[in-house]
Amino acid sequence: MAAVLLIASGLVLSLGRRSLPRSTKWHTPQYAATEVTTHGARVSLIEHLYAWNRNLESESKAECVDVYCRVASLACAPSQGRRSRPRRTIELHRSALAKLVVVGQRFGRLDPASSLTVKTSAGTSFVPLKKTGFVWQSSDFSDLVPVGCIAPMS
Repeated sequence: MAAVLLIASGLVLSLGRRSLPRSTKWHTPQYAATEVTTHGARVSLIEHLYAWNRNLESESKAECVDVYCRVASLACAPSQGRRSRPRRTIELHRSALAKLVVVGQRFGRLDPASSLTVKTSAGTSFVPLKKTGFVWQSSDFSDLVPVGCIAPMS
């Protein structure tokens, strides 16, 4: 599930800008700021985990990989009784996925060619990365780079 989320969330491989028109601007990702407020129990839990994890990341602790994975999975599903997710939850989900790619590689837990290693209280899991729609082989993927929006230059 997480592998599909990684690819489906708009993360772009580091192929450079070869396939983009010259008049296209590639923005850096904008990560969600920490906002620990009360938006309801589910968002509040996600907010607290995200804020705590930003601190873990700043302290260079490898477990931030596992917590970003947890934040992404919690923020993925709509709250009970709702068909959609609040905008802030979507923002935290996207930010957690992008951060997961960055810190996963930094701590050697994300191999772009094969899988993401996640540690939980139940043990270690290897989440395979599924790549669809590419002409390249899995071994051709050596680095993943999250990007922000891609827009025409004005």
